[in-house]
Amino acid sequence: MFFYVVKSAFLSVFDERSARRQFPSCIASRPTPSDSGSDRPGSGFIDANGSLLKAGEIDLSQPLVILEVSPKETESADETQTMYVSVPVSILMDIANQNPDFQLEIQAPYGSYILPAALPSLIAGWDELLEENDWQAENISFKLTLTDRTDDADIRKVLSLQLPSGKLVGAIVNVHLEIVDIQTGETLTEVSRFTEPIIRMIPISKELAPESTTWGAFRYDETSGQFVFVPARLEQRDDRLYAVIRSNSNSVYVVVSNAINFTDTEQHWGKAYVEQAAAKGLVHGTGDGKFAPDKVVTRAEFAAMLVRALGPVDSSMSRDPAYEDVQPGAWYYSEVMQAKELGLLDFVEGDRLLPNQPLTREEMARMVAAAVRSELQSLPEKPASLAVYRDQAAMDEAYLEDIQLMVTLGIMTGTGSAQFSPKGEATRAQAAIVLLRTLAAMSWID
Repeated sequence: MFFYVVKSAFLSVFDERSARRQFPSCIASRPTPSDSGSDRPGSGFIDANGSLLKAGEIDLSQPLVILEVSPKETESADETQTMYVSVPVSILMDIANQNPDFQLEIQAPYGSYILPAALPSLIAGWDELLEENDWQAENISFKLTLTDRTDDADIRKVLSLQLPSGKLVGAIVNVHLEIVDIQTGETLTEVSRFTEPIIRMIPISKELAPESTTWGAFRYDETSGQFVFVPARLEQRDDRLYAVIRSNSNSVYVVVSNAINFTDTEQHWGKAYVEQAAAKGLVHGTGDGKFAPDKVVTRAEFAAMLVRALGPVDSSMSRDPAYEDVQPGAWYYSEVMQAKELGLLDFVEGDRLLPNQPLTREEMARMVAAAVRSELQSLPEKPASLAVYRDQAAMDEAYLEDIQLMVTLGIMTGTGSAQFSPKGEATRAQAAIVLLRTLAAMSWID
């Protein structure tokens, strides 16, 4: 699955002042540099940018420990800043055995990363990886590297081309995780994908107001060479604003103020929603400064939109066609195949998707409801009544519970005060607002 969330992630991200007040032992004292050969990094130490912290000093009765890493004094201010934390796998496993929900927050001046003690369990095929390579947990470490790439001319060039309206409001942060040999420091393999999202945070400049809606967080997909949407929320810590990003792969991350206007939405009811969705990268214009808000959205188009909103599209995975009329080479092929695997297309009967057929509003409700049910641990106990809609009788019985869930969560509220228009064709503007409300209902975005 691609869109499972670490349920406690946002709840465990709190400001450092509160952490010190409520959990005074959760902030690790700054590790001290080791000049002794007998104190070199080993299975009992966490190496924080060249300084060592004994694992036994961590209080596991608390929810997390914060490890602050700063540039070494020898680093020039104009050099690319790279900071790392290396945690022996055996330490993480021991911590997870005692407190499965424990987290290590790695803090650098330009970005932070929430490293869960349960990290090995979030790597697909972890046991097989150890067995195939004859690796022992006590001999290997996870090495997390955070690099400030703000001055990288190549990345900034791609960013300016793909997000011409975007203005950086934080550092460009490269997140890299690898498995290394504890004794030699040799890199054994890179870890870039996880079965569940992991949290990373980027401090935001005061140019972006906390109430701003036209901003977005993006991950650089090196395979496609594209900056793609990642879910993020704004969170205040003392006097600093942070973008809290959830992603199940490591790469380069940016946060930008990204106000986008379309000439054909100025008088449209969905103007604010379309601009917000476009700023976040959930939807895109049709060219020439237009969005075509009232254009119908097809089954394939919305499947692609929803899958991209829920997580990265794995286009490298080989899949046999699930539908006769969806073949490799179609621009939406990977997204549709992934939507099928995620159970988002269960309303489709037979072996034909009819990808270019307009999506009805009740079909949209069915797709989104499937995504929401897979994510939320609990659903509202008291569902909303559909009796307020005069066209309730027109709703297909198979979609009633899905429509009811959408109305209850406020994701879809109808096309008028007493109309749901279940058989009506969904539009691009409706798709934009549904995507925003879906992610907000799952607490992935503000």
